[in-house]
Amino acid sequence: MEAVNNEENRDKPGSELGYESIKQLIKDGNKTIANLPEREVEPAQDNLFLKLSGGNIISEQEFIERSLKENQFWMRIMMEHAFALRIPLPNEATKYIKKSEDFQKSFEKQLHKALHETAKEFKAVKKLNEESINLLYEAAEFKEKVFKDNVEGKYRGLFWTMEAEHIRREPLYVIKTLQRLNKRIERPLREDIIEENEFFLKIMAEHGAFLSHFLDMNEDELIELARLFTTKFKLLTLQARNIEIEPPTKTAILSHLTIFRGATITLHDFLVEVSRLAGTGEIRGVMDPNLLGHVTREAAKYLSVLDRLEARVKQQH
Repeated sequence: MEAVNNEENRDKPGSELGYESIKQLIKDGNKTIANLPEREVEPAQDNLFLKLSGGNIISEQEFIERSLKENQFWMRIMMEHAFALRIPLPNEATKYIKKSEDFQKSFEKQLHKALHETAKEFKAVKKLNEESINLLYEAAEFKEKVFKDNVEGKYRGLFWTMEAEHIRREPLYVIKTLQRLNKRIERPLREDIIEENEFFLKIMAEHGAFLSHFLDMNEDELIELARLFTTKFKLLTLQARNIEIEPPTKTAILSHLTIFRGATITLHDFLVEVSRLAGTGEIRGVMDPNLLGHVTREAAKYLSVLDRLEARVKQQH
């Protein structure tokens, strides 16, 4: 429960920005977003990744803590996906609407189990992971069918291709994460850093793109800022891939993580403020406040992943 609270606490800004402050963010965009430092990869003078090419076996205690934390976060996210999936469906798509409702209830039940019913011992947590994996496979298959039938014209839903790929990609990521945890495997450092950052940076870029389309067309300044975030995170995704091409030094990798963190904190604070303004009716759009909370929590989740990666790099000598 503590893990959930730590991530949700990031939803609360240190101070309220206000609409005028958002305008100031736009004016200062070159400092806060557009000109976050790009960094060329340094020559691998002390190749951290070659020294640490193997993975680790995590302790039983770490397995329990991380498994519960992943379940507590992602089961809520998947529950919200099921809700979001229903919104673009036409009324005549009754079987898809009913199935989405069923998945929402199933993920809510699994979330409750992760929060309140699972004993903090190895067998119980491993069983929880297995149940979540099976449920996630079913959800991913269902999402694929919904989008495929939409493309083929069996019904007409208001889905974007990017949206379809986005909400299908996330359960597949969680499946792989829980499968590794059940084997108590921690990936080699290089693989861990590259794959986690590529996944989350792409998610952050897509969140900016979604927001720019959910805002009312008259919200020019907010749309501009959302698009700046999308562009920035696309560039950072490419920067993360550079790590794979030429592994950097320990100092350089920490610098990369700091850059990713700075961009994500700025996006997180922006999403918090947009959520507040949408909730009070100060801005217009077709945004559900629950879904704004959803993308804000995912930004907070990425910050917690960066915390873990940074700690892992700093442990190396």
